[in-house]
Amino acid sequence: MTAIRLQTPTRFKPDTANFIADYFPAAITQTQKNAQNQLKLQGLPTQKLEEWKFFNLPLALKKLAELPAAAPNVTINNISFSRGVPDWAMKYFNEDNVNEPSLRSITNAMINDVYVVDIAPNINLEQMIEIEWMLADVSCAHIIIRVQKNSSIIMREIQVGDLGLRIGRMIFELEDNAHVTHVRLANDDAGTVAIQAIDIFAARDAVYDGFILNKGGASSRTEIHGCLTGANAEISLNGLQLQAKTQQAETNILLEHKAPHGRSNQFYKTILADEAVGIFQGKIHVHQVAQKTNGYQMSNGILLSQGTTMHTKPQLEIYADDVKCSHGTTTGQLDETPLFYLCSRGMSVAEARRLLLESTIGDVVQKISHEDLQAQVMAVALDWVNEIYDA
Repeated sequence: MTAIRLQTPTRFKPDTANFIADYFPAAITQTQKNAQNQLKLQGLPTQKLEEWKFFNLPLALKKLAELPAAAPNVTINNISFSRGVPDWAMKYFNEDNVNEPSLRSITNAMINDVYVVDIAPNINLEQMIEIEWMLADVSCAHIIIRVQKNSSIIMREIQVGDLGLRIGRMIFELEDNAHVTHVRLANDDAGTVAIQAIDIFAARDAVYDGFILNKGGASSRTEIHGCLTGANAEISLNGLQLQAKTQQAETNILLEHKAPHGRSNQFYKTILADEAVGIFQGKIHVHQVAQKTNGYQMSNGILLSQGTTMHTKPQLEIYADDVKCSHGTTTGQLDETPLFYLCSRGMSVAEARRLLLESTIGDVVQKISHEDLQAQVMAVALDWVNEIYDA
């Protein structure tokens, strides 16, 4: 693994620059070399950029400056896979916006390994694909999944780690009438920083149904870019952010409707305790050609303590005339009316709060279509609730 040195001035602090310089992996493609040069010139994304205004990446990375780079410890079970970038996937490694630093330019610059799962046409894969990423130190992995025409898969992804920096990118290419159910359980320990991108490209009649549970790590940012490129495509993005102590978690979503009769759904809940910070930025972009689009977005924030902070930024950008799109956001404490009712029936305050949290968590977890995965996510979420009230 070869380090490269930053020879030109950058717009971020010297200690952060040294961290990036020491732990760049060796360039494996011209794309990576270009991205490294771009990152040297532009520096890391800072809070001066609108998309990063709530997340201080240089500060988060400073705490990990002494960690070495390591190959990603990723295992993929119940399916065959390959490594490297196939010709059909090279188009995903070109950074479109070179005017300012971005998460995707960072992932391109720091590629450690690329894993590829390619599902043949006309297959209904009933056995669940399992992906696990055990993090140690600093690593960057790309995982590319192509589901060809008329095929369907179910995928469970688990992320755990002790102390380190996880830089990841997952790309889903859904061909005509492909179906994907994808559930991610992110459960890192308190010393972990995770910055990850998910890109979804849905062709005609394709359906992507995704859910992310994020309850670990010191700081995390997940960027999701969904692109409905074919008529009658559908992308659903649901999730639950559970943060306590001084944790910070951000979800940043852009859904682009580029074809008619598309459907998109976003439903996220963020529950914060102690001094945790939650961030949700979601945008629905409807291009002019995407008539008959149906887009929905909702973000709910629940603050369990006085010291918590919730940032939300819902957006609609619509250029078509015949569409049905809506967004909404709420932030507040647990509803006092049902809490009073439960306590008046002999339940303790702690028990009543647990029950109300279980109910509000269930509202979003029930969006998972696979029953076993739904039960697993609910169990992990309730463990977090118990930790909060047993502490």
